[in-house]
Amino acid sequence: MNDTQHPRPLKDLDADLAAALRGMNRVRWAAVTTVVIALIGVVTWMAVVLTAREAELTASCAQWKILAATPLTPVPPLTRPGQLGIQIVIASHASYTAGCGPLAPLAPSVLRWASYYHMPVPANGT
Repeated sequence: MNDTQHPRPLKDLDADLAAALRGMNRVRWAAVTTVVIALIGVVTWMAVVLTAREAELTASCAQWKILAATPLTPVPPLTRPGQLGIQIVIASHASYTAGCGPLAPLAPSVLRWASYYHMPVPANGT
């Protein structure tokens, strides 16, 4: 060490260290605050999305229920309903019971025509 250079007093070093640590603490708390605000924003956004999806699911359940309860009778001059209509009713019944809740069994006319066309009927449709 040079004779002209003297070590800094510990009091000054402590003050400099305290100032540096205060600066780092401010940055750390700013980062934590930013992350917390971002998480609150994400949670709020997810709540909005889930609420919208729940409304969509409720609307689709109402649609499936209407289709699943439809009896199939041929409209003259036809002697039997089309296979597509029968498949739509059976699939609607299966979709409703899988995602929305229990439903009355399929109409006897649907079961009759499904049997006529050799179409599989889910176990919950009987």
